[in-house]
Amino acid sequence: MDEKVYKKIRTYLGLEHNFVGVRILKTGEPAADKRPKKKMRFCQMVREVANGTSFTFNVDDLDCPDAMITLGFEEPLFGEDVQPRINPSETKVVELAPIEKMENPDIVLMILNAKQLMETAQCLGTIEAKFSGSRAVCGEATALPYMTKKPNANPLCGGARKYANYKDTDLVFGAPPEIYEKLAEKAPGERDEPDIAFGRSADSVRSSSPRRLERHCLAALGIEPADDSSLPREPDRPFTVKRGGVEVRSREAGWEAGDLFG
Repeated sequence: MDEKVYKKIRTYLGLEHNFVGVRILKTGEPAADKRPKKKMRFCQMVREVANGTSFTFNVDDLDCPDAMITLGFEEPLFGEDVQPRINPSETKVVELAPIEKMENPDIVLMILNAKQLMETAQCLGTIEAKFSGSRAVCGEATALPYMTKKPNANPLCGGARKYANYKDTDLVFGAPPEIYEKLAEKAPGERDEPDIAFGRSADSVRSSSPRRLERHCLAALGIEPADDSSLPREPDRPFTVKRGGVEVRSREAGWEAGDLFG
């Protein structure tokens, strides 16, 4: 996938960490130079990859029995119904790398906070967050999206928070690459543009520059773009938005705002 997709999302959301690409392989052996130097938990490796490291590992490199099952290396013992997990259990190798260093990932993870997850949902529509407080990174953020082809988000688990140095405010979001393409399409870009005044002339609210004009904010104000876009325009391009008696024009043509409350 084009790196510009992830760059746009990272800029829009203001993400602190790299996107983490995950590839599940059913054949082969781990690359010797990228194997962990000691046994690690999957959530630990993801946290390090988010800061720029890469790993390739097999079941012998894992220090978490839950991850061995959820990632599809092993079957549950005694017929236990462990969910979510990659099924059938045919995984031989897992590759982890910052997204710009990985081609064709199966799942892409991002570490984000509650506000960033809110903005993600506003772009994608409803996100069903299924979590139990256990197997959060390996199961709920990786195995579940891998099996369902749908995004999932969760507030991590006790193991991840205890052993992998996540912040109290961190959440994890996992999805197939095509979900990120959709997110990038819906995410407004940042633009340098003239100030816009909304509201009554005696009580207007002006934007700062540069800024984002977000579709969900316009919807909340009862304003609808004239075309189906995220308002991608240059400062000198004439632009008009109309709905319910509200009209906004570019200041070059004289930025004007009707009464939002009239």
